[in-house]
Amino acid sequence: MAGTPNEMVTMYYDQAGKLAMTHYCVFGNRPGMKIKSSDAKSITFDFDATCGINPAKESHMHALTITFDDADTITTSCKAIIDGKEMAEHPATLKRVKS
Repeated sequence: MAGTPNEMVTMYYDQAGKLAMTHYCVFGNRPGMKIKSSDAKSITFDFDATCGINPAKESHMHALTITFDDADTITTSCKAIIDGKEMAEHPATLKRVKS
C-alpha cells in the first residue's frame, strides 16, 4: 500500500547478534520482534515485550512468519492483537515476476 495512508514499513536488523525487526504500523505504533526460530525455509519472529507496547491495551502486529516457498515465492503470515484479542493469521504471498 505504498503511497497511501495505510503504508507500513518493517525494518530488519541485528540486535546483539540475533535477527530482530521493528514494524512501523498503520496503527501508529512500532512493535518490535525478535527471532523465535528459523530453518532453511522459514523465519519466525515473536513479540519483544521491551518495545513499549502493552498487548492488552494497544492493537499491534504480534508475530510474523516468513516462508521461502521457492526461489520466486515468499509467503508471510502475521498475527495481530486487536483490542486485546488475537486475530486469525492472514497470509500474503509475494511472487517474483520475470520479464
